Amino acid sequence: MYADLPVSSMRIFLIVVGILMLVPGACGAFFTVLSINGQYGSHYADFALVSLFAGILGILLIIVAIWRVR
Repeated sequence: MYADLPVSSMRIFLIVVGILMLVPGACGAFFTVLSINGQYGSHYADFALVSLFAGILGILLIIVAIWRVR
């Protein structure tokens, strides 16, 4: 009766974490655009690429969590 409860709760948790990981990804995309022509572009690019990677992982986490539901 309660066998599916932890699995569906975990999927919801993974989707929420994935959405939260999209926030640094969006900020990373914004700062990547700013760093292209900036004087300190290489400094911004280091942090922006890490943030973009977090956003990509968030997208993958959401895809995997939704795919497991189907």
